[in-house]
Amino acid sequence: MDTNAKPRPLEESNGARVFTVDELAEVLRLDRKAVYDAIRRGDIPGVRRIGKVYRISTAAVLHWLGAG
Repeated sequence: MDTNAKPRPLEESNGARVFTVDELAEVLRLDRKAVYDAIRRGDIPGVRRIGKVYRISTAAVLHWLGAG
């Protein structure tokens, strides 16, 4: 991964943007384990699990960070 590139959230078919766990970890400057731990505790809003994969709403995360 290019360390200079900004993470770009995935875009779902309905236009909603979502982060992967790796992208969110990069934005929050945390390691993946810390993000997974926060998800398990329910600390991060807008998380949806699809099978074994997590997708996190960028809108929910930005609102959460702004309110924080």
